[in-house]
Amino acid sequence: MCSGHFDEFDHHDPAARCGGQPLPQHHTALFVAVIAFVVFTVVSTATVGLIYLYYARRPGEAEEHLSDLRDRVVRAGPVLFAAVSLLVGAYLVVDGITALV
Repeated sequence: MCSGHFDEFDHHDPAARCGGQPLPQHHTALFVAVIAFVVFTVVSTATVGLIYLYYARRPGEAEEHLSDLRDRVVRAGPVLFAAVSLLVGAYLVVDGITALV
C-alpha cells in the first residue's frame, strides 16, 4: 500500500497518493464473486437439465452410460480423495511455513 503525506488536494484521488498508479477497487471482489456464482448456477443447472433431457430421449442408452459413469466414479473415488487430501495438506503445510517466516 502507498503511504505518505496526504494534503487537502489529493484526499479524493487515491491514485494521486501512489504516484499516479491506479488502485484496485474494493468492489472488484464482490463483482467477481457474483459473476462466479451466476456462472456456477447456470452451468450446474444446464448440466442437470442436459442429463435429464438425455435420459428422457434415450432412456436405455442413458441408463447404460450413467451406470458406467457411476462405476468409474466409485472405482476412482479413493484415488480422487487421496489426491485432493494431498493437495489440501500440501497447501496447509506451505501456508503454515510462510506464516511462520
